[in-house]
Amino acid sequence: MKKNKLIIFGIIGAVVLIFFLYLRSIEIQKIDSQREDISRLLEINDNVDKLSYVDIYVTPAIIAEYPSDNNAFYIVYNNNYYCVLYMNKKEASKITKDMVDNGYRIYGVTKERPKDIEKYGLEFLEKIFASHEEGDGHNHELNENSYEEYFGTIYLDATVSKYEETKTYNYIIYIMSFVIFICILIPISKLITNKD
Repeated sequence: MKKNKLIIFGIIGAVVLIFFLYLRSIEIQKIDSQREDISRLLEINDNVDKLSYVDIYVTPAIIAEYPSDNNAFYIVYNNNYYCVLYMNKKEASKITKDMVDNGYRIYGVTKERPKDIEKYGLEFLEKIFASHEEGDGHNHELNENSYEEYFGTIYLDATVSKYEETKTYNYIIYIMSFVIFICILIPISKLITNKD
């Protein structure tokens, strides 16, 4: 009788699990439909805390890092514009030239730029322009507005989970999976011990 109850409980658990997997897939579709290319968000005022992505075609160039942090600020390029990106250093180091040749998409949430990052962004531009000036003969002058002109007022925080909003569903799915596993394991272990 106990075994039958466990099986019924396992079936109910499986139905609940399928239901939450379905809800999670709907939530993921909703999140993906809300994401916007950061190039569009750079052009509007209401652009902080938005789900976004950037397609990069050059490996990220580090511009600033904090000693106590596993993350760093990078400059990335999307054939049309530069963008400031904040991401895990280990993850950034995995992005190779082969991966970005056809475009590599990075997901995140837009955040307002920290003031101290401007200095590093301008230093990056100075290096870029210095190497270009040798070839094109143009003198690119930078001023206090240059950072905003090239990078905008936001950066993409890629340290946030791609589907952060589905955390609750994930926890329920893990718990239900564990419950189903126990409901299946107990009757099987009893069958094995009865055979012995």
